[in-house]
Amino acid sequence: LIKEIHYRIAMHMTKNEAEYSPHQILTHCLIAGRRLYAESLDYAEIAINASVSKFAWPEVLKSIKVIENANVMATASDQFKDKLHFAKAQALRGIGGQENRDEARSLLLNLTASSYLDSYETVFTWLETIYEEKQKSELEEMISTIDSWHKNALFSDGLVSILTRFYACIGANILAGNDFDRDKYQNDLKSLRDELNASPNNEAEEVIRKRLLSMIIQETALDLTRRGKDSAQYEDEINRLLDESLQLKQDCNDLPGIAINLGSRGSFYLYTLNDPVNARNYLKQDMDIVVRMGDEGARTGLLNKLAMCDWMEAENTKDTA
Repeated sequence: LIKEIHYRIAMHMTKNEAEYSPHQILTHCLIAGRRLYAESLDYAEIAINASVSKFAWPEVLKSIKVIENANVMATASDQFKDKLHFAKAQALRGIGGQENRDEARSLLLNLTASSYLDSYETVFTWLETIYEEKQKSELEEMISTIDSWHKNALFSDGLVSILTRFYACIGANILAGNDFDRDKYQNDLKSLRDELNASPNNEAEEVIRKRLLSMIIQETALDLTRRGKDSAQYEDEINRLLDESLQLKQDCNDLPGIAINLGSRGSFYLYTLNDPVNARNYLKQDMDIVVRMGDEGARTGLLNKLAMCDWMEAENTKDTA
């Protein structure tokens, strides 16, 4: 009787789906049982994609948990399972925490072998996840995995090849520590940029190309910000490069990339140039993006930096009084 009631509710909702959220319809389809398993999977994918587009990571995990706890997964295709696992990895990474990151890394590495997912996006998301904390062991694992891929002719052509070599380059840079050769690093980044600019244009890959180019240009700028007191002499060049990178990110509507760009510039002005006025300007713009994405972890860090801007400006006012 209960299944019949939920079946009728679900049927009503699907005929008037504009009035209900995908998650609401999914819930009733699942309770209705075997008759609506196919519809359950359809609305699960719609619900998950809608939450991913809003960076609503807790909602993504909520929908996935509902699906995983139902018998419906036994009827799902391998393609659906891979899409679900990819969304789960994105959500775990978005929520953060070492345990979540570890699970996301494991899921994503397995998914790089999937024939159902976009290989570039899967590899990129794994690289971002393993790189973001810049831990020595994880960077070593990242470089080792990239070397293994290339030795086995995996991800060794096209844009994904440039992507993997870019991450190997920036990972090796961090691991080199004080032995780091800055001139060589700048030349390596320039070579990757030149290779990307010279590669065949493919309209279908234009957004990916712009995202990757923006990352290489941004890293070229960030390297100049890491030169301590010497960084001040590169201020104009740093801003020129970051402006160029930011424009590419805006062209792609790459909100996480835009946030990183603005936040990096704010940190440069705050910590390296001790300029709280310019720092606040960029950090506030970063905050606007972070709020739109619902990234609470990043929001907390930005509030601390904005508070430091206020403190630094107050100290500067005392010194000039």
